[in-house]
Amino acid sequence: MIHKDKPICESLVIVQYIDEAFTSGPSILPSDSYDRAIARFWAAYIDDKWCASLFSIARAKTDEEKATAVGGVTTGLGLLEQAFKKLSKGKGFFGGETIGYIDIALGSYLGWLRAAETLAGSKYIDETTTPNLTV
Repeated sequence: MIHKDKPICESLVIVQYIDEAFTSGPSILPSDSYDRAIARFWAAYIDDKWCASLFSIARAKTDEEKATAVGGVTTGLGLLEQAFKKLSKGKGFFGGETIGYIDIALGSYLGWLRAAETLAGSKYIDETTTPNLTV
């Protein structure tokens, strides 16, 4: 992204930049510094750890590699389900009432997740295993 003739790289960095540079609307990051750190942690987890497992499904050459990748995706979704239950406080988004940073981080991979589900012939987000993340 280029803003004021200055380049900004990396998706999550761009999202944070937009949140800080354009303050006329609601913030996507919590106002409390600890809550902001938690949101950044989960977004980084999604982007760095969980996404690697997701993309490994398509790159898997053996059934064992595929099973390992699927295990990483489902384990990660289990952790995200727990985080959602804790952070959302019963509301519709990780941040509560409105869409926030973690929602954007995870939401950006939902198309890839659907593609992985199609490739594997499995559902990873469903009402029984991840009821709060079901889209």
